[in-house]
Amino acid sequence: MAEITAIKVQSVIDGIITGKTLKNAMEDEGVSPPLFFRYLKEHPSAEEAYNLAQQARSEIIVDEILEIADTEADPQRARVRVEARKWYASKMIPKKYGDRIDLNVSGTVDINAALLEAKQRVLPASYQVIDEDAEAIEHTKQIEDSTTDNGSVAKDAEEKSLSENEELEK
Repeated sequence: MAEITAIKVQSVIDGIITGKTLKNAMEDEGVSPPLFFRYLKEHPSAEEAYNLAQQARSEIIVDEILEIADTEADPQRARVRVEARKWYASKMIPKKYGDRIDLNVSGTVDINAALLEAKQRVLPASYQVIDEDAEAIEHTKQIEDSTTDNGSVAKDAEEKSLSENEELEK
C-alpha cells in the first residue's frame, strides 16, 4: 500500500488553489483518491486547508467568466463555458453566488376567523349532533307554540259557534 505524506497532500491542495481540478492535482502528485480522502479524514487541519482551496478555486473560476466572455470567438462556446462556471460557483459558494429566494411575506391574516374555522374542523361529531338536536328542539317548540295558538283559535271559534247556535234556538 502506497504511503501518502503531508507534503504530497499540500501539493495537491496547492494545485487546487492554482485552478487545477482535484483529479489533475492528484494525478500530478501520484496520489490516489482513497488515500487522499482518508488522509483528510484523519487530519482535520488538512481537511480545512482543502475546503479553503476549493473556495479559492471557485473564486478563480468566477474570475474566468469575464475573460471567457471578452475573448472567446465562438458565442455559443462562450455561453456554455460561462454557464458552467456560473453553475459551479452557485454550488460551491451558494451564499455569494447562489440563487436568492425571497421569503418575505406581506399581508395580514385574520387569526380569529382562522381559529374559528379550525375549531369547526376539529370539533367531534357529537358536538355537531348536539347543535342539530338543539335546532330540532327549537323547531318542535315553535310548532307546539303555533299549534297552541291555533288550538285556542279553534276552541274560540267552536265556542262562538255554540253560542250562536244557542241564540238561534231561542
